[in-house]
Amino acid sequence: MIQSGTTETYQSRLPKYAEPYFHNIMGRGQALSYEDYIPYEAPRIAGFSPEQLGAQAGYKALAQRGMPLMDKAGEIASYAAQGSPLMAASQYQAGPIQSQYGGSNIRSRFRGAPVRSTFGGAPIQNQYQAGPIRSTFGGMPIQSQYQAGPIQNQYRAGPIRSTYGAAPISTGVQGWSPQEYLRAGSGFGGREAKQYMSPYLENVMERQQKKAFDRFEEGKAGRSAQAIKSGAFGGSRQAVGDFLARRGISEELGDIEAQQLEKGYSSAQQQFERDRAAKMGALQAGDTGQLALAKQRAQEQISTEEAKRQAASQNLQAQIAQQKAFEASGSQGLQAQIAQQKALEASGSQSLQAQIAQMKGLSDADSRRLQAQIAAEKAREASGSQSLQAQIAQMKGLSDADSRRIQAQIAQGKFGQAAGQMDLESQIARDKTLQAAQQYGLQAQIAQDKAMQQQGRMGLDAQLANQKAMEAAYGRGLKGAGLLGDLTKQEQALDMQRLKGLSDVGSQRQQMMQRAYDTQYEDFLQQREYPYEQLERFSNMMQGIAPQRSWTQQMYSPRPDPTSQLFQTGLGAYGMGRGMGMFGGGGG
Repeated sequence: MIQSGTTETYQSRLPKYAEPYFHNIMGRGQALSYEDYIPYEAPRIAGFSPEQLGAQAGYKALAQRGMPLMDKAGEIASYAAQGSPLMAASQYQAGPIQSQYGGSNIRSRFRGAPVRSTFGGAPIQNQYQAGPIRSTFGGMPIQSQYQAGPIQNQYRAGPIRSTYGAAPISTGVQGWSPQEYLRAGSGFGGREAKQYMSPYLENVMERQQKKAFDRFEEGKAGRSAQAIKSGAFGGSRQAVGDFLARRGISEELGDIEAQQLEKGYSSAQQQFERDRAAKMGALQAGDTGQLALAKQRAQEQISTEEAKRQAASQNLQAQIAQQKAFEASGSQGLQAQIAQQKALEASGSQSLQAQIAQMKGLSDADSRRLQAQIAAEKAREASGSQSLQAQIAQMKGLSDADSRRIQAQIAQGKFGQAAGQMDLESQIARDKTLQAAQQYGLQAQIAQDKAMQQQGRMGLDAQLANQKAMEAAYGRGLKGAGLLGDLTKQEQALDMQRLKGLSDVGSQRQQMMQRAYDTQYEDFLQQREYPYEQLERFSNMMQGIAPQRSWTQQMYSPRPDPTSQLFQTGLGAYGMGRGMGMFGGGGG
């Protein structure tokens, strides 16, 4: 079954006066799209400047230029390196030095005779036997009667307590909270601007805008008369003039609104700042008074606490003085106990000294008995010694007789030895004569060899002097070669600096030329894009025109259905029949 409904159609149409301008924009845009690509034929990249070309040629010439000073230095260094040193050789040849002395055969003819002793010796025995020596002193224990007694200090330190307890210092004064300062110092925003702005601002702004619109309406008749006078009435020029006039009045109205809003906002902000400064001043003044009150109350509590602390300090000093008195009493009791212990110690020391004296008397008696035993033993030892000396004297008589016989034999041997010694001395004297003669010959050979050594040394010194002179000449040559190399480097460095300066000047000229080319290319792009920019600007102006809207509304209802109508008719007839009893069940 078809339902009923409504159809709405909206259409946006350009105003009649604006259609020619939009057609103009489309035509101009189409014309611009047909234009060919406009190439840029002027140079865009600046080439090398003459200075840069000259510097490049100079670098090339410098790279290809020879280095005569360096070559000369290389020749000198090569000659010095290849120079061979002089071979220094000595002309001295050592000659043979030989002694003609062969040594003599020196022999002693002395043969010693045998010396023999006939003394056999007899045994010598000592008859003394040492007897025992014993001490009867056994010693006695020595004990001290002194026993150290305990020394106790009667002083016990008592507790010292301070009666002072610090009480909290509270003023009970509260200033303004930080939240109050934050609220009073909050910044200026949109809500504050609406609150402080003048209620007459909109009336003033509407009145100024009405005056400006009246001036626009007054000038409209003048513009129409001017268009009629110039023959442009109803044409595109008049439409453009009207468009520009409407845009001007729209901008003027916007400027009036902006200026009035700015003035109102500035005035509201100044008033807000004055109010905020007043609020902050009131809060600070209240806090200053509260702070003074708090200082006064705090000072009162501090003074009370100081008095309580002084009383507690005096009480503490009294307790300390009492403890010092107790300590002095305990010290005196301790000193009395120490004096009593010293008296007991002195009594024990005297008893110990008496025991030591008694032991010393017993020791002296035993010492005298030991000395008597030692004297008897010494007498026995002296008797044995006399017997031993008698035996020694008898043996000594026998030994003296044998010694005289040995001395006679020794004297006979000495005579033979003296004769052999004289013969040996004569042989040694003859050999010394031969040695002296040969020594003279050796000295002559040594002197001749020394003369040849001196001659060879002088020749060697001359060769070494020549060698040093040649080495000095090579050294001077190498030093000169180094100076030539340094001069070459300095010359190249100076050339590089001059060429770099020339290249820098050329780079500056090239950069300036490049900037000129870039500026020309930018101007070309701006000129090529100018028609498109104008068209876009004009198109943006035309987009500000409001289109005219139109709409249509259509309503429709369902068409009649024959089947439904027939069914409704049948139902009606059946109901009527039942009411009339036509179907048998109606009235029963």
